[in-house]
Amino acid sequence: MTDKPHPPLAYTKPIFDESEINAVVDVLKKGWLGMRDTSTALEAAIAKRIGTRHCRLANSGSSSNLLAITALELPKGSEVITPACTFPTTLNPIIQNGLVPVFVEVTTGFVLDASKVEAAVTSKTKAIMVPHLLGNVPNMTILTDIAKKYDLKIIEDCCDAFESRWDGKNTGTFGVAGTYSLYASHHFTAAGEGGAIVSSDTDYHNRIQMYRDWGRAGDWTWTQDNRYDAKLLDGTAFDERYYFRVIGYNLKITEVQAAFALTQMKRLDGFRERRVHNFTMLHKGFTQFSDYFDLVTWEKQADPAWFTFPFLVKDSAPFTRNEALAFFQHHGIEGRTLFVGNILLHPAYKNIEHRVSGDLSFSSKVAKNGMFIGLGPHMTDDDTAYIIEKTKELCAKK
Repeated sequence: MTDKPHPPLAYTKPIFDESEINAVVDVLKKGWLGMRDTSTALEAAIAKRIGTRHCRLANSGSSSNLLAITALELPKGSEVITPACTFPTTLNPIIQNGLVPVFVEVTTGFVLDASKVEAAVTSKTKAIMVPHLLGNVPNMTILTDIAKKYDLKIIEDCCDAFESRWDGKNTGTFGVAGTYSLYASHHFTAAGEGGAIVSSDTDYHNRIQMYRDWGRAGDWTWTQDNRYDAKLLDGTAFDERYYFRVIGYNLKITEVQAAFALTQMKRLDGFRERRVHNFTMLHKGFTQFSDYFDLVTWEKQADPAWFTFPFLVKDSAPFTRNEALAFFQHHGIEGRTLFVGNILLHPAYKNIEHRVSGDLSFSSKVAKNGMFIGLGPHMTDDDTAYIIEKTKELCAKK
């Protein structure tokens, strides 16, 4: 008799039941699908959970990054410091807003090396875009000190890192804004897609809404008594509701998505606990494979809500990163390259205006050797044991 095959292990997948389904049906029965009361309730719940004054929803984490950078309203040509090992839509809003990315190396934790940031600052530097890649957290103490010293804005891309913390404080609260993804594979989801931007700066928060909602100001600018006081350029009195102050987008979420996500938030404590537990089990198990892999590191003050389990395949290993991925996939264990590695190696960025501060060889190594496997809350101790068992088989191959 042969052992029953282990079921396939997606690196992550959404967890939901009748609670989310019923919440969605309730919205459908109300007959209004655009943003309204449920969206407002979700914004309030996220802001409270993270510890900020405000939250605005968007249709994705990528859109959240676009809004966060756009609402800074920086002069064209301003420099924004960001790591080379990143995700495209962390970087793209910098380029799309006519700003100049300044690339800095990452640590062996695959996050911005804060110790190398100050050397990248010039008179043109206006902001730091900080992705908490795969849930890990860079040294936010150093970064906030630099930002204060040089009057720089910090945007935290927390799309991989809902409730990752630095020194007990949630990421997303150290700068002017934190952005989040509510995609199907992330820490919780808005029925597949969604995003959020948190801030405690009211003026900035209002600009977020203005750029999200086609470029019109929100209802903080008018009441029924003064709604028609807006003036067009020729002096015509006009309805503030359709008075456009900036060139904006349409990046809103729906009530259906908000209802799903608001119900999901009741699961967050268990989701986070399971992610951290699964990471601990995998990290403990992988220490025996130190001849083959370099495992992710993290700072003492960091408390990551890990998104995945990342590591590098050593050059001396008897298999390549791609061969390791193929081996895991063959055994039903889904893996990925460690996103993009050094993003300047990708053809889309060949001709962008940019500056490099220091050496980016480790980011290039991540592109060659980096990978991750899953640790989502759907995974059990039997699943992590299976991954470790199969990794032994991989490492035993010569």
